[in-house]
Amino acid sequence: MSKRNLIPWRKKTVAGPDRTHDIASSEGVDVDEPPDAEQAAEADAESPPEDTGTVDVAQPAAEVEDGGTATGSEPEEAEETFETETLEEPAEPAEALDDGDATEADETPETPESRDEALRRLSNELASRLDGCTADAWGLFRRFPKSPTSSTLSVSTRPPAVSDGEKTGIVMQGPVIDEDELTLGTLRLYRETMPEAVPILSTWRGLSSENRDRIEALGVTIVESDPPKCRGPQNLNLQIASTAQGMRQAQSLGCTHVLKTRTDTRIHASDADQFCRGLLMQFPLAEDAGQVERIAVLDFATRLFMPYHPSDIMMFGHIDDMLRYWNPKLYGEKVTSGHETQFGRLVRQPLPEMMLCKRFLRSTGATLQGTLAHWWQILAQRFVVVDRTSVDHFWIKEYGSGYHPNQSQWDRTNMAICHFPQWLQMHLGGVRPAVDLKDLAQQQMFDFVHEGNCRPRREPLAAAGQQPPG
Repeated sequence: MSKRNLIPWRKKTVAGPDRTHDIASSEGVDVDEPPDAEQAAEADAESPPEDTGTVDVAQPAAEVEDGGTATGSEPEEAEETFETETLEEPAEPAEALDDGDATEADETPETPESRDEALRRLSNELASRLDGCTADAWGLFRRFPKSPTSSTLSVSTRPPAVSDGEKTGIVMQGPVIDEDELTLGTLRLYRETMPEAVPILSTWRGLSSENRDRIEALGVTIVESDPPKCRGPQNLNLQIASTAQGMRQAQSLGCTHVLKTRTDTRIHASDADQFCRGLLMQFPLAEDAGQVERIAVLDFATRLFMPYHPSDIMMFGHIDDMLRYWNPKLYGEKVTSGHETQFGRLVRQPLPEMMLCKRFLRSTGATLQGTLAHWWQILAQRFVVVDRTSVDHFWIKEYGSGYHPNQSQWDRTNMAICHFPQWLQMHLGGVRPAVDLKDLAQQQMFDFVHEGNCRPRREPLAAAGQQPPG
C-alpha cells in the first residue's frame, strides 16, 4: 500500500544547446530564483520579529542613497502540482493469538538505531527509483546534523595563522532562528570550533529574554538595532543595517578581522576562521589596491558570468575593508528590482550582491568597466573564493527544500558559480573569458553557455608575485 501526497514544485524551463529541460527549482536559492521570488524568501531570514522588547543599540539615522530604475514585474509562472509517492513497508501478517488472549501484540519501541536503519532503507529505495528516472545522474543524499556538531577535527590547540596582536570577530547577522535552535546551536558550536574568536550577534530589537539569557551565557555579545523603514531591493537595507552594526561592535572590541555569517547558516568545520585567515596570508594583496587585504567570499552565489557579483552569505576580511564593504548608507525607495528571467535584463537589475560590490570597489578608487574580463580580474586581484565544502557550510534556505537540481549542470550555464579551482586559474593568469555579456544577453536564466564559445583562452602562467594580465 502507498500514500499519495501532492507536492507543489515550481518548474523552470532551461534551454540547452539542442534541447529544452524542465528543472524543478530549489526554494530560496539566492539569485537562482527570479528576484521577486527571492525577495519573499529573503524576508524569512532578514525580517525582524514583532516589537516585544527594548533597544540595546538604536539604529542611527541612516543616510539614504537613491538611484537605479524601477522595473515592472512580469507575472509569476503558475505552480504545477506533481504526484509523488510516500513509500511504506508492507505490513507483516499478525500472529494468531491464543484463545482467550484478548490483548494486542506489543509494538516494538523506536530507537535511534531503528530510525537510522529505516532512513538507510528509505534512502536506498529512493536512490534506486531516482536512478531509474534519471539514468544519466547518481542521487546523493547529504545529512547535516541539527545538533551543533563539528564535522572536522581541530589539528592544533593554538591557531598557527594568527599573528601577535590579531583578533578575529564572528559577526552573525539576522533574526534569531528558533526552529531546531539553529541560531543558538550555531553560536554554541562556534564557541567550540573557533574558541579564540569573538562572537557577536547583530539582530533586531525585541529579542526574547529567554534567548538573551541563553546566548549571553555563551559569552556572545548581542547588538540589537531598529530595522530600517525601507527594506530596499530584496531586503538589502535589512542586511546592511544589521551587518554594519555588527562590524562597528567588532571594531569597538578590538577585532582586526571579521568572519561575517548569517543566523540561518552554519559552518560545521573546525577552525574556519583560521582557514580564511590563512588564505589571506597565502595570497597577499597588491600594495596599491586601495584595500588592506583580500576579502574571502563563499563560492555559492559568486557568479562567473554576472559582473561584480560575489557572494555575501559568508565573508572574511580585515575590519577596515569590512567596514567599508558594509557601509551603513541605505538605499531609497526608488531602487527596486523586478521579475526578470532574461539574462541581459537580469544583470542590469539592482541585485544586492552587485550593488554592494560596486559601491565597495568605487570606494577603493577602482574604475568599473562592466565587462566579464574586468570582473574576472577583480576576482583574481581583490577576492579569494572559499568552496562550501572547505568549511562544510550549511544554509537552511539552500537545503531546506530537500530537492536540488544538478549543481554540475548549473555550472555549465550562465548562472555558473565560481569555485576555488576557477578562481586559482584566474589568479595565476591562466584563463580569460571567451564570451562577453552581449553573447549571453538574449539567453534566459540557466541557459547553457555553449561549449564551443566558452572554452577559456589559456595564457602563460604569471610568475610568482606577478599580477594577472588586465
